[in-house]
Amino acid sequence: MNKYDNVIVFRDGIGSFPPGYVFYPESLKLIIPILRELNNPEMQQPKYFNANLMWLLDLIVTFLALIHDTHNAAKIVYEQYRAGGLQYCLSLRSFMLSGMTINIDLERNRHLFGWAGGDRDFAAFVRENTDGRINSLSFVNTHDVRSADDAKQPKIPSFRVVSHNWRDIVREVVRGAKFIILNLEDETEGVREELELIRECGMSRRTICVTPYEPKHDYSKAFSDVYDVIKVPAGPFSHENAEVERLKRRIEDLTNDDFVQTNQVRDLTDLRCYVVDRHIDLAASQFSPEQLSGVAYEDFVPSSLLSNWNVFATEYRAAFERWEKLVNLMRAREFPKGDDLAFAMYKALTAFYLSVTLERNEEAAKSLGLVGLTHELLTNQSEIKNDCYKHAAKFATWSEDPALAESYK
Repeated sequence: MNKYDNVIVFRDGIGSFPPGYVFYPESLKLIIPILRELNNPEMQQPKYFNANLMWLLDLIVTFLALIHDTHNAAKIVYEQYRAGGLQYCLSLRSFMLSGMTINIDLERNRHLFGWAGGDRDFAAFVRENTDGRINSLSFVNTHDVRSADDAKQPKIPSFRVVSHNWRDIVREVVRGAKFIILNLEDETEGVREELELIRECGMSRRTICVTPYEPKHDYSKAFSDVYDVIKVPAGPFSHENAEVERLKRRIEDLTNDDFVQTNQVRDLTDLRCYVVDRHIDLAASQFSPEQLSGVAYEDFVPSSLLSNWNVFATEYRAAFERWEKLVNLMRAREFPKGDDLAFAMYKALTAFYLSVTLERNEEAAKSLGLVGLTHELLTNQSEIKNDCYKHAAKFATWSEDPALAESYK
């Protein structure tokens, strides 16, 4: 693999890092310690490797699978409306409330921690008060912590959108909604943008705005034409609170009224789920449309990830070149040396965790498969290989290569 073949390298807002430096994208924040552990020199100690690899892989894949699963669930709900008219409620929220940052608010003497507990409480409340009568949709918050059970039944099926497509996708989902619940942490310029989009789509009169604060000064005008503005205190939703009960009634009213949404919306069945936001819209200002035409999303490399890409390309190539030599030895009926197998295995492990930071799912699958296969040859035990193959099949599925996925089953 030539490290620059079929790749567009562009400058992003973060900048570049020295050769060999590993940068972890913000959207992978919850698994950064786990990815770093795979790069721990102790992983090259057999006892440490055997004791830790499987549970580290389980944590990484569970996090990624939750996002892919809820994205796919959202496509089903959306398609049920698009093709059959089945109505849905759309739940939107501010970035602050959804846990995008850890924020210290000096004015109100509050600390907002980025695990989005209030966001999950609100999602559960919406689902509880619509489930069984109307579908619900939302958008993925990669900083949320969800249990494994949520993979089977997400609290709200949610699309994963990134910087280059979120406006178009959000617009279509807004246009298809029967009604909208907009959960706001505070009044910001972003609130104006969300409300303007809702207003442009003719949905302001079917929007409930939920906020812990009274609308103030000129911002109050932004809420003037919405269905209702409900002041709900931050924190767990208590049914003893009068405003929470009012919110419940408003949801029931909009769920059960005679309005039926009939807008024709765009087909999103082919909308890919990308966890890592590459901010590829920045590449459009640095390259001509002809240069960018036909480039796959995973082949855009922002400057912040260029060091990752260079190391990944080197390690991936080294792992498979060594493996090819070992295969040739085995074809000649010579069993490979343990050091040669270990070399290929550790190179493949490095390629794997870097491929996750780059969201190169095909290479992640192949690297993980090689880790498992070489480990089995080294130890004559199949448990770790079987676990690696199980997870490799997931990455192959996310790369939309069913034949590759089948090869690991």
